[in-house]
Amino acid sequence: MNPVNLIIMIALISVLVLVHEWGHYIAARAFGVKVSKFGFGMPIGPVLFRTKRGDLEILVHACLLGGYVSFPEDEADDKGVVQLPLDSPERFKNKKPWQQAVIVSAGVIMNVIFAFFIIVLAAAIFHKLPTGKSEVYINGFVENGYAAKYMQGTFKENDRILKVNNIDITSAAEFIFLIKNSKENDNRADKDTINKR
Repeated sequence: MNPVNLIIMIALISVLVLVHEWGHYIAARAFGVKVSKFGFGMPIGPVLFRTKRGDLEILVHACLLGGYVSFPEDEADDKGVVQLPLDSPERFKNKKPWQQAVIVSAGVIMNVIFAFFIIVLAAAIFHKLPTGKSEVYINGFVENGYAAKYMQGTFKENDRILKVNNIDITSAAEFIFLIKNSKENDNRADKDTINKR
């Protein structure tokens, strides 16, 4: 995989995890549940960054995939004393079942809200909603491949593929699927069944 694509993928996953955990944190605080740690990344290896905001400890771990929100249910201080009494209203376990359900599901809810925000932002920037459709063009031919043998000469670079077997092509995945599963041509499509522009 291209290193740039790998970095972009890790960054996107990290943002999704951050938004997800933030949802848990916001819901927990809204119901008065004490949160002791907000961890970005999995607690494996060294801690890259650590700070404290009031009672909340914020950590960034070396393994950036993942994240967590920690409740001090049974955490003990340096002297071995549990931070929250068993009857504390700040304990997650002492909240009503519907409140616990909201806190647990808040991460997914926040991801849905974030996805909606991204779609609205994309629509505002590009003046249209993403549809999942794309135009398919020929970038070149694999040497000694089927396309090079049968299609070169009829097709050239930057030709746009419009149809295969009279089916409109709206994505590269659809084009590949139709080529591989073309019944009209004994499981292959040839130059007479592909329309270009």
